[in-house]
Amino acid sequence: MPSLTSPHMHVVRKEEKEARLKDFISRHLSGAAGSAAAPSSMTVMARGFDSPVILAMSALAAEVSASGCHLRVLVVQSEGAAPPANLHAMGDVECRIGCDPRLLDAHEQLLLSDCTAWIGDCMRREPAKRDAYECYSSNCTQTATFVQRAFERLWTTGVPVQLTKHPDAAALKDGGLIDPALAAQAEQTDTSVVSTRH
Repeated sequence: MPSLTSPHMHVVRKEEKEARLKDFISRHLSGAAGSAAAPSSMTVMARGFDSPVILAMSALAAEVSASGCHLRVLVVQSEGAAPPANLHAMGDVECRIGCDPRLLDAHEQLLLSDCTAWIGDCMRREPAKRDAYECYSSNCTQTATFVQRAFERLWTTGVPVQLTKHPDAAALKDGGLIDPALAAQAEQTDTSVVSTRH
């Protein structure tokens, strides 16, 4: 496997995405364990609950929970797959659903610390169906800062959703986990969001 320390783009085959992300996250959490500089929060923005980055994080639920980090998850499309059953088990987790269709022009992203981040492909491209260019950065403050700023702006457009142990996929598809009034309000809000187009 090529080094993932530099913030350069790598072509990642669709079959390898989840495994590479799990390795990236696991190595970061192992290195940060017990460190005085261990991060207090992490963020994830993904196309859907079935995106490789969400699946990788949920597969490492015990490690994420042990890190003591506050995790914020922003999912742009809630139709289809329900949240992984152990997503709630990652400890202090806050989740929102994006209601602005312009978010599909953004990129999936993961922020693990102030110098460790991952940037995925554009959300219009289904990650499970195609290879993609992805940026793995484990030692670049500039990349992590870019990811953090983008996330903070886009987070404000999301509608809070309550994670449960066994969420109902049908309820997600029908918008049952989202307050309709909040969703309608978010759709009407003309909030400019950061552009992350190619």
